[in-house]
Amino acid sequence: MKHTLTLSAVLTCLCLGLFPLIGLAVEKERPNIILMIADDMPMKDWATYGNTFAKTPNIDTMARQGLRFNNAFCGSPVCHPARSVLLTGQEIWRLRDAALFGGTLHEDITTYVDLLNKAGYDLAYSGKGWGPGALSPGGRTSPPTGRRSSLAAVLKQDSKRPFCFWWGTILGHREFNYQPDGRSLDAITLPPYIPDTPAVRKDYAGYYQEVEAFDTEVGKVIQQLDKAGVADNTILIITSDHGMPWPRGKGSLYDLGTRVPLIIRWPARIKPGRVVNDFISFTDFAPTFLEAGDVNVPTQMTGKSLMTILESPKSGTIEAKRDRAHLGLEAHPTTGPYTWWLGYMSCRAIRTAEFLYIRNYPRDGHTGWKPTQAGPIVDIMQKQMATDETAKQHYNLCFGIRPEEELYDIKADPHQVKNLAADPRFYETKQKLSAALSEHMKLTGDPRASDDGDIFKHYPVWCSGGGRKMGGYNSAGVLEVFPEAEYADWIKKNFPLKKEIKSTY
Repeated sequence: MKHTLTLSAVLTCLCLGLFPLIGLAVEKERPNIILMIADDMPMKDWATYGNTFAKTPNIDTMARQGLRFNNAFCGSPVCHPARSVLLTGQEIWRLRDAALFGGTLHEDITTYVDLLNKAGYDLAYSGKGWGPGALSPGGRTSPPTGRRSSLAAVLKQDSKRPFCFWWGTILGHREFNYQPDGRSLDAITLPPYIPDTPAVRKDYAGYYQEVEAFDTEVGKVIQQLDKAGVADNTILIITSDHGMPWPRGKGSLYDLGTRVPLIIRWPARIKPGRVVNDFISFTDFAPTFLEAGDVNVPTQMTGKSLMTILESPKSGTIEAKRDRAHLGLEAHPTTGPYTWWLGYMSCRAIRTAEFLYIRNYPRDGHTGWKPTQAGPIVDIMQKQMATDETAKQHYNLCFGIRPEEELYDIKADPHQVKNLAADPRFYETKQKLSAALSEHMKLTGDPRASDDGDIFKHYPVWCSGGGRKMGGYNSAGVLEVFPEAEYADWIKKNFPLKKEIKSTY
């Protein structure tokens, strides 16, 4: 790695006449960037955020050494869309097919990986990267996260180039294998709408053991950086792609699905031990990485760089305008192997420190939220609701059809189960948040802001298994499965788009 002079050292040398001012060029060393992204872990499940069951000593140490964000949101609560938001710096509704689980990521939608690569960075990834989805229909010939490698291999390279590494994992994703470790499962805190049974508590305990396994990996990465001697000028980010795989979590716009942990350590530039309350989104990652790498941020990115926050010495609120997060979800496809996802609604939301406002869009044939990736909870709830009216109410809360509007008081109702949208006392609040959401959607070119939301029904999705296939409903409403290579022709034949989503912001 290069050796650089600090500003104070440069000024000292100037004063002492050690080198002339004319022709002086002091290069600012570009940092390495490592993004460690867990699977399906909401903010509440790391000890540094107050969880009393999970033991995360390495994450706790990193929080003391760096900067912890209290209001980080993923943009969309499903893996493929959330990762697309992170890579592109744009809201999901601007990403066309990438807004859908199993869609494609078009090559004309720039990622930070594309730009850092052109700027001389070494780009690589391990574990779970972008996806699941099909790349070739969008014109991409290589993974959006860089070449596949390992962090150890990248650190061993004798290269002067800075690197940007995506460290992915499936830790946190179902299925879980709970191993008794002597801890009482009574110490686990459950949401009020979840049945409290031994099977459910074991399910949670198995998940928390994966949280702890991720913590172990964080410790290993820190050790690797220290051993390689590059820790000081390496931006290390740890987060999760979205919330946990339980009802009203993953696939929902409630905090359990969208509010993610985020800790950033950069010893050379970040004052340690800080806690920031500014609202930030995955859209802000790409602009941050680009500014850190001295690369211009393209106008199509809707996110804003976090560099001012990273370099500030303060805690609390740094940039007052960062007072909200915008969230989105497009209905999961009903094609090919993904028919079991049927029921996920299309929705938009705005989250402030006080309230969460959600707007749900009706869908033909919608029967409720499919009870998927919820473990043993579903069967238990279905059995209980036959004789227990409260269990039935909880089941409908988790899997029933959502109303057109939802409004929740965050402080009074942290689990977001009491919908205030029809309460006259909150009418003005609802109208104000609804207007703010509509304004943001319009500003960022959301098709649903101009009644063009049906555009999302036109995109086919990748079908896993059985070769490189895609599936979509044609213009006659009939499901067709076809080779990925025929994507462009299929779209042109069935749904010639009259209005494409704007690529600039």
